[in-house]
Amino acid sequence: MTFFTSRKDFFLKLYFIGIALMIVALPLSKFLMSISQMALIISWIGQGNIKEKFKQFLHNKAALIFTSLYLLHLLGLLYTSNFPYAVQDLKIKIPLIVFPLIFSTSPIPSKRQFNNYLSLLIFAVFSSTFCSLLVLLDFIHRDFRDIRNISIFISHIRLSLLICMSILILFYRIFKNKYNKIQLVLQGLLIFWLFYFLIIIESITGIGILFAIGIILLFYYSLKIKNSTNKIAIFSILLIFIFIPLTFLTYQIQSFYNEKNSAKDILKTATIKGNKYSHILENKQIENSSYIWRNIEWNELKTTWNARSKYPFDSLDFKGQELKYTLMRFLASKGLNKDEEAINYLSNDEIKSVENGICNYKYQKPFSIKSRIHKIIWEYENYRETNNPNGHSVMQRAEFWRTSFNIIKRNLLFGVGTGDINQEFAKEYIKMNSPLKEKYQLKSHNQYLRIAVLFGLFGLLWFLLVLFYPFFNFKQIHFYYFIFFLIAILSMLSEDTLETQAGVTFYAFFNSFFYFLFTSTEDNSSTKNIN
Repeated sequence: MTFFTSRKDFFLKLYFIGIALMIVALPLSKFLMSISQMALIISWIGQGNIKEKFKQFLHNKAALIFTSLYLLHLLGLLYTSNFPYAVQDLKIKIPLIVFPLIFSTSPIPSKRQFNNYLSLLIFAVFSSTFCSLLVLLDFIHRDFRDIRNISIFISHIRLSLLICMSILILFYRIFKNKYNKIQLVLQGLLIFWLFYFLIIIESITGIGILFAIGIILLFYYSLKIKNSTNKIAIFSILLIFIFIPLTFLTYQIQSFYNEKNSAKDILKTATIKGNKYSHILENKQIENSSYIWRNIEWNELKTTWNARSKYPFDSLDFKGQELKYTLMRFLASKGLNKDEEAINYLSNDEIKSVENGICNYKYQKPFSIKSRIHKIIWEYENYRETNNPNGHSVMQRAEFWRTSFNIIKRNLLFGVGTGDINQEFAKEYIKMNSPLKEKYQLKSHNQYLRIAVLFGLFGLLWFLLVLFYPFFNFKQIHFYYFIFFLIAILSMLSEDTLETQAGVTFYAFFNSFFYFLFTSTEDNSSTKNIN
């Protein structure tokens, strides 16, 4: 007995294997993304009937609309000057053509196969987080300057999106299927671990997306349910779901400003050794409830620090920040002066924390969302006081967006073209006299703004049509497509999701996977409901 009954059977099996490889690749391997995409292309060609497939593709409105996003980038070549960059960008975006073409003209997996694919996705995401845990515990040795960099296969942002999808799929399965107690416990533990991993890597994006989707779903179902008792119950859960994070966030903001407002400008004259303190009065930066640039004795600081640390006082810390600045913030966070006595007061662990780039003793606690929120508020206050966003991701985004808007205003209708984004941003940063250092002068970090920069308002409207088209065409919006859609559009608010191989593959694959392959496996009897 042969495994393959015919040439066509071989390529059909390769097609289903290619899908599985892509699902494994998304959280585990950029290289495997390319291999699996090639396997799908080869299987599509090998199954034959190419002419009929193209006819089928050209008669599929959704497939044409999805691939039109690539056409938009081709049209942008007409008025671009940097063709090498444009060609490279078009190569990255090939998945925008490949997946709609293949999945709209290929066999549909059975419902069982589809569920197996989703189980494989959850297992692959879990495996990626488990490997990250091994990095964190140093079983896999890898130096990382940021806890988010323990994601070793793909960026922590892409991984957090896949984690969100896995958590929501697991919730859906629990509510829709009958499981025994052991299965329920295992799935519950998996949900807990995946959510806790988002806390470990301090993924504000992932946690924010989960809460936003939770609110949207609870609101939707509170309107859909007719039973008044159940409606009240779900609406109550919705209010709790909104109230708890808002209360937590409000408390953290109030705590930050209470400490800031309680700061006292106490100026001392001399250290215990009789050396005179210096003060930079015009700089009013505060760490917790202490001014950073008060009561400084530079010689004592430098000499004592160099005696206790392997990192010289005038060097960079492990995160690439000026170590003396990290040290000043850390000492201020503890309410200490900046002198020999303060350095000697620090424990060995605290010395290590400063070496590792930790600027506040409160940030030493691992996996702390509270610390992450505190950092963001501090970034904002620092930016407001000094107009210096460098090295601070949230405030840097503010500069990216401000720069994007300036470029859009001058190229309102059609943008700058597919290839000219680099030089346009470089020119605008100079024109604005931006405080951002050159190494931090990145692009939009917002997919909607980036599309508007490239193709103007015309391109942005086109892009939004492509995104929202399924909601005008589906007889039924299945839960899986809906959660993918929400994850994608929310991620685009803070990321250039379609500008990297992993990001564009994530969007293009799942958009076509759920739209073309899954909807036909489900009963589409109702109209425009989330099922």
